[in-house]
Amino acid sequence: MRKKIFIGLWIVLVIGGQCVMSAYREYRFNEQLDENMKQLEQQITDETAPITEDWKSFSKSDPDQISYLISSELLSACHLYLLDINHYFRDVNKGYLLERTILLQGYEYSLLDVYMIMTGAYNTGANLWNLDPVINEELEESEIFYEMLIAYVEDNQEWKKFIQSESYSEFTSDFFIVIEKRNGTTLQEAYQYLIDQEDTYVHVEFYSNILLDSYQYLINKSHENYLLHKEQGDFIRAQMDAEIIYYLFETYHIRGSLQLKDILFYPPFSKGPLLIHNSFYDFIIILFSASLFTLIIYIMTKKVYKKD
Repeated sequence: MRKKIFIGLWIVLVIGGQCVMSAYREYRFNEQLDENMKQLEQQITDETAPITEDWKSFSKSDPDQISYLISSELLSACHLYLLDINHYFRDVNKGYLLERTILLQGYEYSLLDVYMIMTGAYNTGANLWNLDPVINEELEESEIFYEMLIAYVEDNQEWKKFIQSESYSEFTSDFFIVIEKRNGTTLQEAYQYLIDQEDTYVHVEFYSNILLDSYQYLINKSHENYLLHKEQGDFIRAQMDAEIIYYLFETYHIRGSLQLKDILFYPPFSKGPLLIHNSFYDFIIILFSASLFTLIIYIMTKKVYKKD
């Protein structure tokens, strides 16, 4: 009878420990997301005024300046996406409390993966405007972008006057034609391909589903934003939207392979502002703690029982 009581106690401690660990992991994850959003909001605020001022000194004859200005705008757009994706992970349903520490590992990994996608998309977009042969060895497309822009800008024309002119509308029309096809694939084809995907490179179903949901959210968001920015004539923001779709399309099936053993035995790690825990390690800690506590109680009660 006593053994059954202690087995029951051990089971209760394991379940309780799992719930406590899940609540703790969710708290830490939300705390991390809140801190990320706070930093991103501050970065976006700090970037806005300097970029606006820098455009006032725009010169069509200075390709390095144009590269810097557009890269800065692309970075600002990238930060807006990262802010939005942090909100997405903050608001998403993270499952039942008992399973939450397991699922949160998937959400943490998905957040890291999206950050890597955004970094790759930004770098690709920025390099397309960079004419430095040391940085960009394939200049053909970036030369087209630069040449397209300066062909429509009059000598000594201010950027503010340019974006209000008919020439700007003509430029953006040509720009969108170019950006909507890359390496033989149209932007719409790349978008549709990604939307039709039913799995990822993570070969664990529930983790793969978490990652796939984040991909689908990002792709739908970038596609919606592209259509909006195209309508508004905002070619820089539209380029950032398109780069996300193209980057994920080009890397979707060459992103490696993540098996169950990798998820179980990969130690916790952090990268920049992101921390990924290991739910298997958490469960081992819970089992050890519950077993140790039950054993201590068992030994103490056994001694008291003998005295009586």
